[in-house]
Amino acid sequence: FRYSGLFGVAFVFALWLEWVGSLSLLEKALSLGIWVVVPFGLSMVPEEDNETPAWRVYQALVFAQPVCALCAFLSLSYGKWWITPATLAAAWFGVTAGCGFLGLFRLLGRPWRWDAELCVDIALGYVVVGGVWFVSARLGYQLLGFDMTIVFLTAVHFHFASFAGPLVAGLAGRAIPA
Repeated sequence: FRYSGLFGVAFVFALWLEWVGSLSLLEKALSLGIWVVVPFGLSMVPEEDNETPAWRVYQALVFAQPVCALCAFLSLSYGKWWITPATLAAAWFGVTAGCGFLGLFRLLGRPWRWDAELCVDIALGYVVVGGVWFVSARLGYQLLGFDMTIVFLTAVHFHFASFAGPLVAGLAGRAIPA
């Protein structure tokens, strides 16, 4: 994920300078979440044995994330809402759903307690919501009756604040002994 994230930094930099495509500010912000925040965040998650279901899901995400991030970029580049951008966005939703399963498997694979790892699992669950709102935005569906700008902003929010916030809290709790 770190190599994917480093590539993402360069790619998003090129997007902001408009060397690659011409996206709106919201689309650029979502690209930053997809290409940089999520891969770097996922690179900090593992603390599993190689034989657990969570580890297998993590390994699948390592391979799927770059391809699905490219599909998400193509979805953003395709133009306005319709089936093709939504289908490409659905590939990214597959990654976010994988993140949700990773969080669920991690949660179920250890004894229940309030600790830092619970924050990491919650972060992995929140990014799924971002994937749902992203597909909705690319389909042109006004989820819950909200304006399309709000739908897109919600997708951006769940890729940044709702994913990175609990993840950073969990990683800080991991680093600070109780």
